[in-house]
Amino acid sequence: MIGYIVYPITYALFSLFYALYGSILYVVGPFVLALFPALGFGQLARTYLVNLMIFNAWGLLYSIFGALMAAIDMNTVNGVLNSGSFVGAFNGVTGSLLLGLASILLSLCIALIPFLARRIVEGDVGQTMTAVIRTTAVIARGAGSLLPRR
Repeated sequence: MIGYIVYPITYALFSLFYALYGSILYVVGPFVLALFPALGFGQLARTYLVNLMIFNAWGLLYSIFGALMAAIDMNTVNGVLNSGSFVGAFNGVTGSLLLGLASILLSLCIALIPFLARRIVEGDVGQTMTAVIRTTAVIARGAGSLLPRR
């Protein structure tokens, strides 16, 4: 149930922030870059360029996550239901639970895109991967506690 609620909300928020952030960056960009040669505004232009790179990394990360989901055959409802498991785990659970888990995983990936993009552009990849692994472990423990006991 959580996956069916969280995924649309996460996707809508990501789309909204992507449109707003992109609009602001592309509308204000020429003015900020025009001030680059002026004394005292150089740092503002550098910060703008870093934010523009972070924004452009959002689409790249979204594409990478989509390609990874397709690589493990979790990009379609039929792929999830026909596999009978979730990436080799959770064998024998119902189809609706598998879809819920896939939705939660995709929601997590989409929600982490802005944070991952910032860390990757800043060159902080090691700490980024540690944060992703920790977050995934916490979510896996939480999902494991939701499964019925036999």
